Amino acid sequence: GDGRSSSGEWSFDHRRLLTSSSPSPSAASAFPSPSPSPSYLAPQLTPHESSPLSPTFYRAAGVLPLLRSADGFLYALLPYEHRLHKSYRKQNPSGLHLLGGRRERYDRDAEETATRELLEESGLVFGHLFAEVYTELRTAPERMVFYQAKGKYALFFLRWRWEHPEELPRQFKEHGEHESVTSLHWVKVQAVLESAEGRDPIAASECLPGSEPGDGEALRLSYFASELLSDEGLRLWLAAQINM
Repeated sequence: GDGRSSSGEWSFDHRRLLTSSSPSPSAASAFPSPSPSPSYLAPQLTPHESSPLSPTFYRAAGVLPLLRSADGFLYALLPYEHRLHKSYRKQNPSGLHLLGGRRERYDRDAEETATRELLEESGLVFGHLFAEVYTELRTAPERMVFYQAKGKYALFFLRWRWEHPEELPRQFKEHGEHESVTSLHWVKVQAVLESAEGRDPIAASECLPGSEPGDGEALRLSYFASELLSDEGLRLWLAAQINM
């Protein structure tokens, strides 16, 4: 099925299996092992990254929601994650992460992985938007995705066009549930880029009013977020979006 219930609503039971879990040798030969592919920014993933038959098939995906405020600043929605397990804390300690995660075998494509992770890590506070977000990532004229070759990670950019974005952090605090995400924050993209470059904390004043940390303390990017957002091509593209 396509994930819809009998009433036509989208459900969150994504137990859809790939048609073939182990591609035949002849099918796999259509994607000869390439030399390490560089990271890239494009409207969509190439066949090498979007096909399960390819050796460079994506491993994980996420979404970076972007919002233009009334006063012209560009914000990104980031989750603050408190890592519960020692192994996670050592390599990727608590801090501002990206809304994303690993591909599940029932995900049809990277866009579905990204959408599912977005909704799960935001505590399902806008779970009713699954179909709309998924369609937006696949078909929006201005769609864009960054593929990080090192981690086989696909990061999709989502122009936030739905109502009341400033309510999301509060809604998560009141109704959201996630084992490691403790809060959501709209943070100025300029401050995020500066933090990724210099590894400096982000002041609470760089958050959209209403999404500041409750204790007023500065926020730090996680190692993974800093590394991914340090890509020169990605930084140039985000900088261009700030100035649009």
